[in-house]
Amino acid sequence: MALRGNFLVDTFIAEMTQEDPDIRKLLYQAEELYSTLLDGEKTLADATCSEILSNSRWL
Repeated sequence: MALRGNFLVDTFIAEMTQEDPDIRKLLYQAEELYSTLLDGEKTLADATCSEILSNSRWL
């Protein structure tokens, strides 16, 4: 993933996911968003709209 590869980042991620397994889901989502933005697959506006629409079922 886009955020991995640096020793300090990898160490921090490993510690955070051990302390709070739920953070793993959020980290995965952040990495996916970063990758799609970096690759130009989505704009930030597209990603924001998608997130709002996916969460609207809870309203």
